[in-house]
Order: sequence, then C-alpha cells, then structure tokens
Amino acid sequence: MYISLYILIPVAIILVGLGYSVVNLLFKTESIMDQAEEANREYLLFVADVIESVNSTYNQMVNVDKRAMFQSDDDVGVIFNSLKDLITRLNTKFNSNKPNI
Repeated sequence: MYISLYILIPVAIILVGLGYSVVNLLFKTESIMDQAEEANREYLLFVADVIESVNSTYNQMVNVDKRAMFQSDDDVGVIFNSLKDLITRLNTKFNSNKPNI
C-alpha cells in the first residue's frame, strides 16, 4: 500500500503540473491568435484605404486632364504625364487585386 502511494502522489503532482501547463499554453495561444486576427483586420483596412486613395487620385487626374491641357513637351506636362501613368498603373493593379473585407 505504501509503495502505491509513493508512486501515486508524484504521478498526481506531475499530472496537475502538466494540466496547468496545457491550460496556460492554450490561453497564450488564443491571445496570440486574437492579436494576429486584429493585425490582419488592420492590414486589410489599410490596403482598402490605399486602394480608395489611388482610385480617388486617379479620378482627379483624369478630371484635371479632360481637355489634355498639359502638353508633354514642357516640364510640367512631362511630370504630369509621368504621374498620370504611375497612377494609372497603380489603379489597374489595385483594381485587379482587391482584398475581400
């Protein structure tokens, strides 16, 4: 009888310690998962905001250049056309890869 108690008590202590460790790790894992989900949500909102900004800027650039008033032979026209091309490429890229929010 004494031998079984000498074996049972350490085994019970080890099981309680392991149970506590498992529960503690479970809580830590859930906390990390919550933080990862929040970071993912913030990232998607940021990307959506960038896409909205690019679309807005693209529409404004198209409205400014409706009459093609900026000649590409002067400095302002060259810079304007470069910016317009860049924003057109960004608009095309972002509109073809919209994230699902």
